[in-house]
Amino acid sequence: MKQSIRLKLESISDRLAEINVLLSDADIISDQNRFQALSKEYAQLEEVVRCYDAYLEYEARIKELKNLIAEDSEDTE
Repeated sequence: MKQSIRLKLESISDRLAEINVLLSDADIISDQNRFQALSKEYAQLEEVVRCYDAYLEYEARIKELKNLIAEDSEDTE
């Protein structure tokens, strides 16, 4: 994955975490317009972040499997 895309996805992930905190703030909850806007933004970003997290998990698993394969090929030599 290109570094620019990775940085953008990390930024989106950070924003989702920020929104999550904001949505639990009493001042935000009392301001229905702001709460609704943040809720909409959260809903838009949530699926992107979920897919990115899954990607990172699979990326880590692939790396782990490659390391196991490399260790196994070293052991058989």
